[in-house]
Amino acid sequence: MGDRIEAGGAPVVPAALQDVLAFRVEGFTLRWVAPKIRKRCARFLEGRKWNAAKVEFVDWQEHEGGGESGLVGLAAKVALLVLAGSSDISAWELGLDLTLPHALEARSAGWLEDVVAVVEFVESLRAETGRDFVIAGRFGANEHGEALFHIDADNPRLDREELKAGIGGSTGSGWPSYR
Repeated sequence: MGDRIEAGGAPVVPAALQDVLAFRVEGFTLRWVAPKIRKRCARFLEGRKWNAAKVEFVDWQEHEGGGESGLVGLAAKVALLVLAGSSDISAWELGLDLTLPHALEARSAGWLEDVVAVVEFVESLRAETGRDFVIAGRFGANEHGEALFHIDADNPRLDREELKAGIGGSTGSGWPSYR
């Protein structure tokens, strides 16, 4: 039996062989800020050449009675898995997912630059909207994710060494510095 292939011809990689970083707006009532975040995310995703295995926009809502709306797909379901271990699960998942191979040696060159680009983008969204963000991660075979960092009024910018340690980027080389 051959490899499973997803739309676009890329092989389906088992979740155990992937790391997912989820960058989410915190809160339940995002109605007023969601349009701005959607537009900014679309421009950001289109305006960059990505090295990561997959970068996706997530916009998923759960309504009373359990119904779903928005763009519901693999990214939204992964986001729920990522945040499943947290007691602070939002009824609205809005943000970006960055998927990377679990093994550091399997990651394409430039993956750290992708992470930093998303972090800097989220920091700018925080400054523009005043909304807090959480960065959560699910690493390898671990079914449950964990909140790694918060970008909020107390921490508007992440320390790069703390970020590197938190995402398993201890390769030491090629880590881009903040401007």
